[in-house]
Amino acid sequence: MDPQLKSQLRQVVAYSSTATVDYAGQTQVGSPATTWARVEARFREIPVGSSVIEERTSHLVVLDEDFPLAEWECRSAMFWIPADPYTGSVDNGRRPKMVLYCTDELGRLDHVEVTL
Repeated sequence: MDPQLKSQLRQVVAYSSTATVDYAGQTQVGSPATTWARVEARFREIPVGSSVIEERTSHLVVLDEDFPLAEWECRSAMFWIPADPYTGSVDNGRRPKMVLYCTDELGRLDHVEVTL
């Protein structure tokens, strides 16, 4: 991982992979783990009359190459960013909308980007 990018991972993000899915389709997650990350809020501008309103649309979470979940596990995992404290349930967790495993110019895993 690029040292400059790695130095920006200063927020703690909790994540948990899916443990079971019952007959009703309700998922149960395992015990949460934490890792260092960078969380960026994404906004869009909405024109309203003569002014513009910004609306938060998603969060981008940047993780280092040591992130232990495989891509298929990450797509069904639950994430808690610093604004969402873990309360023992999936009620306030977030599911990924998109997961990118980014490689460097030599084809090695460089970092992971998760859009929530």
